[in-house]
Amino acid sequence: MKKSQKLVFGGLAVMLIGTYFMGPQAPKPELDPKITSLPAMTPGQVEASVRKAEESVPNIRPNNEAEIVWPMTA
Repeated sequence: MKKSQKLVFGGLAVMLIGTYFMGPQAPKPELDPKITSLPAMTPGQVEASVRKAEESVPNIRPNNEAEIVWPMTA
């Protein structure tokens, strides 16, 4: 490859990399360090709560509702 072609491709590579790093940047998110506490609920209460929340959402397709898979306890 000729020396001039190497310079052109190298210059293009530098310009592309520079454009990438100087491009738009996402704003920093404002995070809340506090952890919200959840009420103590039995598995039945959790399932009822999820079912109630889903009833308020219209047009959920059949067999597309939330499902809780509980771990098996020995």
